[in-house]
Amino acid sequence: MTTVASHQFTANANVLDSDAFLPPACRSHEESVRIDATTGRVHGYLRPCDGPVFDRAGGSAGTTVDPMCVSVTPGLDTLITTDEGEVLGMPLYAVVSGSVADPALSHTAATVHYPMLGQHIGYVTAGKNREGLWVAGVLTDPTLTDEQRAAIAATTVCADFRRNDGEYQLVALYVVLDAVLLPGLVRRHVLTKGDMLRMLTTGRYADLPDDTMLVLTHQGQPVPVASVEQARYLPTSTSSGQLHRPVPAQRDGREEVPDGTMGALVVEPVS
Repeated sequence: MTTVASHQFTANANVLDSDAFLPPACRSHEESVRIDATTGRVHGYLRPCDGPVFDRAGGSAGTTVDPMCVSVTPGLDTLITTDEGEVLGMPLYAVVSGSVADPALSHTAATVHYPMLGQHIGYVTAGKNREGLWVAGVLTDPTLTDEQRAAIAATTVCADFRRNDGEYQLVALYVVLDAVLLPGLVRRHVLTKGDMLRMLTTGRYADLPDDTMLVLTHQGQPVPVASVEQARYLPTSTSSGQLHRPVPAQRDGREEVPDGTMGALVVEPVS
């Protein structure tokens, strides 16, 4: 195995099995990059359909890119510590459906997109041989539940590569999951009741008078808050979802709502 002496980032993980980062065996025609639910091993070869679909000039149908034309070096910026030395790799992310980086984003924008909107679930490395562009690694997030691991294993690992400096460069590797499987990801990008309480009681706004108004902004216009109501919220991405309000006859808590909803306070503006 090739080891690397130093690089920009160091993986914050325990020593990992070096075998997990070896190139996979010869590929079959149907093979893609998959994850084993039991061992957490990531292995396989990328297909053109595993990457983003770019728009052709003029806005006609999208086109895919052969992974063999993709440079992996820019994306491999993390030192992964294994039992046989350090391997150059990158994080593996889980991204909520609806929050995958748009193909229209620039290389720079896509590079910062996944650390912001993705949940880091493992480490992978990548390379190219006669079989194609291969990916190998392992899940390392100890908080993943059996349900999450099963859902991760049921999906294909996707790649994001963007055109930069005259070539396509690997930006990120990720899996796409329903938001209900990663509720912590949604909470990272919203204001919770606890956040509000801390801001109003012990934070920078603690000294404001009790009659201070709460104001929402909508399309650049300030709108006073009129009411707050308890409900359930089902996230569909990091920026959207579905509300489930109990009807009056069901306010005893027996209302039927989909699995994966979260408690929420609905703020209504003055109409």
